[in-house]
Amino acid sequence: MRIIDDVSNVLESVLRKVEEAQRRQIPVRDVEVSLSRAMLHFQRKNYQKAMKQALACNSLLEQRLGLVPPPPASPVPPPPKEVTL
Repeated sequence: MRIIDDVSNVLESVLRKVEEAQRRQIPVRDVEVSLSRAMLHFQRKNYQKAMKQALACNSLLEQRLGLVPPPPASPVPPPPKEVTL
């Protein structure tokens, strides 16, 4: 029963963050779609998949709401040097 409670708490937290993002007019449609998938996994008793999906939604929302800094950008390699013959 512990995993059920944990997933449920994460889902509730994500729903609250979605509401906050909507109040602040931050686009979250993609997160809402992912959250729907998480809820479907939860309903079908696929608790591990539900937790994974819900945590991904939570992370995205925290970034968009500015609660955590975005991950560092991957460095772009410099363009190749031209060789003249």
